[in-house]
Amino acid sequence: MNESIPEGEIRIGSDAALTLGFTADRFSGYLWRTGDSIFVSLIISLEEGKGHVSGLFDRIASLGYTVKVPVPSVRMTAILRHKGFVRLDEWDPFFGETCEVWCKASEAAVPI
Repeated sequence: MNESIPEGEIRIGSDAALTLGFTADRFSGYLWRTGDSIFVSLIISLEEGKGHVSGLFDRIASLGYTVKVPVPSVRMTAILRHKGFVRLDEWDPFFGETCEVWCKASEAAVPI
């Protein structure tokens, strides 16, 4: 795993964001790293249909992280299903409740 991605928020323009290809010409929003996972939450692709979201997911996975998408929009849910993601209910210690989170089916069997 690439330890150059720090824990916590990953803002566009940061070194971590550049490593992931999460750039201002392609996205708005932010990512979040917790342990072995990078959460893709509330991002907007500035050029829909160009494959930037798929590229981001692939890059995150290539660095050894699990891609997780909490409570996705309807459009994002369609993308996730197409890419082989499944819905899980995961405990969120910050909010103190169970939350909908999507990850690759192949990684769903791994304790998260």
